[in-house]
Amino acid sequence: MIKKTLIIMIVFSVLVVTPYTCWAQNIIYSCVTKATGNIRIVATPDSCKSNEASLSWNIAGPQGPQGPQGIQGPPGPQGEIGPQGPQGITGPQGEIGSQGPEGPPGFTSGRVYRWNVFNTYYEGISWIFENDQNLFGGVYPSTWTDNYGLAAQISPDKEVQRTLFVNKSYPGNNATVYVERFFTYSSTDGRVVAVLFRIKNNTGESIVWPLSFRYTCFASWQERASVALNGANVWYDNADRDGNTSVTVELDIPASRTSTVIVVSTSGPTYYTSGSTYLRATLLAFINDSLALPTGLEFIDDLETATGGYEQ
Repeated sequence: MIKKTLIIMIVFSVLVVTPYTCWAQNIIYSCVTKATGNIRIVATPDSCKSNEASLSWNIAGPQGPQGPQGIQGPPGPQGEIGPQGPQGITGPQGEIGSQGPEGPPGFTSGRVYRWNVFNTYYEGISWIFENDQNLFGGVYPSTWTDNYGLAAQISPDKEVQRTLFVNKSYPGNNATVYVERFFTYSSTDGRVVAVLFRIKNNTGESIVWPLSFRYTCFASWQERASVALNGANVWYDNADRDGNTSVTVELDIPASRTSTVIVVSTSGPTYYTSGSTYLRATLLAFINDSLALPTGLEFIDDLETATGGYEQ
């Protein structure tokens, strides 16, 4: 009972009479009455009387060892994205880097030709497109199938050529250009297939290109097959051919320039069916590997941009 009383008295004394100066020094000074054990808190250790003993202790004990790290809590919610800052000033332009290695050669078209096929007369109405020559290579439709039209008559104007030769093909050594049968009702109408090549001679001397092909024509109805080189007639057939005929035309391609070669095949002879109806065929095919050009010659695909006449 005495011990409990003593403890209570000590605590009460500490709470009530402890001077602020002692707390500030982190040390508590006290005097203990020797006879009774009573404790009083004092400011300095030399404040005790003769019947008292001096007693002091630290306010805070020594720091204990660090405990284990606790479990990490769940992440908090993501904060809002802040406003975008102002754009910085443009830095100086860097130096131009060194040129990289040369890339592989690009695709080349190789063999190429332009072509078109057309009829000339709308039975019971009139010549196609009112017989407008500018839509048919500068040659009237009526000339093509009713007046012995020739490849050499095609206009040298590249724009007129671009109007007619709107199809483009990429053949092998040979080419089946056109194979078609059709019905006709008179000698006025006919079907024409025309091919245009642009051939460049890269040498200083002329080179002969032997061009072989199968074709049709019907001179009895004033329709010819023909070949022209730079606007000059090189060959034509004034007979009736049903497609079983072939020919090789030797074309002397001039040196150091690009030349224009045009091949025309008209329709073959008629085969009577009934009444006034006739069956005909229009055929053209390049054969004998003749599209494999001789060394020094190459195909040029430039009709979209070419200018001038047959001189270039």
